[in-house]
Amino acid sequence: MHTNPTGAFDTFTVTNGITRYTKVAIFFDAGKQKPMFSRFSTAAGEKGLARA
Repeated sequence: MHTNPTGAFDTFTVTNGITRYTKVAIFFDAGKQKPMFSRFSTAAGEKGLARA
């Protein structure tokens, strides 16, 4: 099976602290910015994908 991946670089900005939902420190301080990379792949969504 072959995938068709793509990705994007950007900056993640915390707009509201969500400490009641997570313990991950990046989500604590509103206004905090971190560089990020997201990878997207269409392998699971292509037509004709064989199911096991």
